[in-house]
Amino acid sequence: MNEFTYIVGATVEVQQGLAIWASKILEYVDTYYQGDRENASGTDFYIEKHKRNTK
Repeated sequence: MNEFTYIVGATVEVQQGLAIWASKILEYVDTYYQGDRENASGTDFYIEKHKRNTK
């Protein structure tokens, strides 16, 4: 069974690392999906909004 935990806080370094990855993801979407993540629909890269955990 999968077990999930939540992180309550993060160091500045971790926050900066996550920001860099978020930037890289947007760059990837811009390059390969013309800046529209809906163009990735049907691929492993695409996560539908209703399947995301919004908590």
